[in-house]
Amino acid sequence: MRRLIVVLCIALPMSADTLADVKTALSKLNARTPLRATWSHEANDSTKGKFANGKTAHHVSVEAMQDAGTFRVEIPRALLDKTGDERNALSSVSPLGISDDLDFADTFTTLLNSGTVTEEKHVVWNGTPARLLVLQLKEPKREREITIGKVSFTENRLSVWIGADNVPLAAEHSRKTSAGFLMFHGDATSKRAWQFARRDDHFIVARREDWTSFSGLGQQGQAHTVVMVSIH
Repeated sequence: MRRLIVVLCIALPMSADTLADVKTALSKLNARTPLRATWSHEANDSTKGKFANGKTAHHVSVEAMQDAGTFRVEIPRALLDKTGDERNALSSVSPLGISDDLDFADTFTTLLNSGTVTEEKHVVWNGTPARLLVLQLKEPKREREITIGKVSFTENRLSVWIGADNVPLAAEHSRKTSAGFLMFHGDATSKRAWQFARRDDHFIVARREDWTSFSGLGQQGQAHTVVMVSIH
């Protein structure tokens, strides 16, 4: 038992140091050099049950430019001339969101700040040696009462794969929620996976993929979205 305690005492500071090194590396990526990229968004969702049944799908692609003083998004005129679901796809185009994808260092650091490291190990990611950090993220409360019932957060975990330069290569955020009111019950599961890229002083979301599903009150649904950033 004494030997096990010594090993744990050594391992925990190593995790803390790795997380600090990652935050330091991200703090140096301030996204001031000029950058041009194509940002695309693809979404598919479906729902079925007592109240609604249907499927939708859309895809949109725009150009984005960023430098130290300005940021702008160019929407093709042909897309503005579309109607119906194709035109509605523009609702996914958020200049702030796109800017965040091209300069993700601060946003990701904020997410890291909300977690506690529970595991660290050496792994291989896409053929590259990496370190894997697993963090338990904080919720306002693990279980809380609200006016319509009870909500329980049964999982909120962030996994981060880190390169030799301490800059994250990829990450995955998994979250599960359960809600109940009287005899009614519902569950929701979400997973977000990022692949990152570094270009000069930019920390970029090269790919973001989201999966969500829910069930309850006689209804089931799921959604899948993919965002891709291609640097020119």
